[in-house]
Amino acid sequence: MTPLQDKLRAALRETADEIPAQAPPLRLSPHPRASRNAGRNATWRAWAAPLTAAALVVATVAASLAVAGSLKHQPATAGPQAGSASVPAYYVALTTTAKPQSDLENMLDSAAPTDRAAELRSTRTGAVLARITPPKPYVSFTGVTAAADDRTFVLSAQGPAHYPMPPFPAQRFFLLRIDPAARAGARMTLTALPAADVPAGDEITNMALSPDGTRLAAETAHSLGESALHVFDLATGTERSWSVSTCPACVSSGGGMLWFGVDTDAVSWTADGRHVAFIWYATVRLLDTRAAGSGLLTDSKTVATWTGGLKGLNQWRGAIITPDGRTVLGIEELAGNNLNGPIREHLVSWSAATGRQTAVLSNLDARKLGDFEQILYTNADGSVLVLTYQRPGAKAMILHDGRSDPIPWSPSITVAAW
Repeated sequence: MTPLQDKLRAALRETADEIPAQAPPLRLSPHPRASRNAGRNATWRAWAAPLTAAALVVATVAASLAVAGSLKHQPATAGPQAGSASVPAYYVALTTTAKPQSDLENMLDSAAPTDRAAELRSTRTGAVLARITPPKPYVSFTGVTAAADDRTFVLSAQGPAHYPMPPFPAQRFFLLRIDPAARAGARMTLTALPAADVPAGDEITNMALSPDGTRLAAETAHSLGESALHVFDLATGTERSWSVSTCPACVSSGGGMLWFGVDTDAVSWTADGRHVAFIWYATVRLLDTRAAGSGLLTDSKTVATWTGGLKGLNQWRGAIITPDGRTVLGIEELAGNNLNGPIREHLVSWSAATGRQTAVLSNLDARKLGDFEQILYTNADGSVLVLTYQRPGAKAMILHDGRSDPIPWSPSITVAAW
């Protein structure tokens, strides 16, 4: 075990119960992502022809902006100094006005309008600095991802749901730029990206913004079975896609996740802006986005293998590669075949060079937590992490230098990005 792994384990031991060597079987949600049967090819026309920046459609958002002085938010106590732990000073959180629910319940709700807003918050204090709601005709935000500059974000927004079918409303990507020092009402600017709507029935499963904020990786799936990974150039509107055919009746597993909503810890970039990591069955693979071709597997390589992985009810809860490209961090859920047993979660690290597991950093009883873990941020080498729901009573925390520092958090937050 490396000194870095020792520090992370020490930080996790501050907050978590020590677990038996043999983890008991876990209970997974009885609401998996709907199966996708064989059918027509997806016709998702994501990105329009290359457009200049002047052709971007600017969303009308002035009426939906608000500053902290006019917002009511939960009192926040002083938290960790973000700079000392190398965590960006600000983050964007998606919030809901609905009754606070568990992480799983919130993710299931993301398939329907939830009156979500996006809030600019201080990492240190939790204070709400600005707030924005989706521009019409969109009714809720469904996902958020951040660049490395702490100023550039991409949001996905969806239109009204029309039940009973299709199960996923039309969605669109928006570029969000923040300026915490700007005057009230000008701290957040939302711009529609040069893309056609993701049509109703097609789902955005995962997304990640490149560190330099110039490209967006997104996995999409059609309700009838097609899935693909797309990389969009935000300035020109150009797009590349990679896909793979398995068996025609199989549930696509390019994202590897069985939860509704847009996952933000299942696709990730390396710092060079060239490689994208994604979950594929019991592995994490690294795609070379500059390679010729359109094969998701032929243009990628395995960088992590979950030994014994997806058997019974075991599932990923998330997996990312650190920006330096050396380490994969993932959250495993071990359920065996028992729907009624306790839920255990492992935070695990792998060497990207060998694909082999290097350490189990935590082993948690998820039933005691009441929610599932998410990896919301990592620094370059994985020595500083932001995790949510890592211990009872602390909904988000910074792990660094053998310590765990709680972040002021609101129960209305469903997901956040740094």
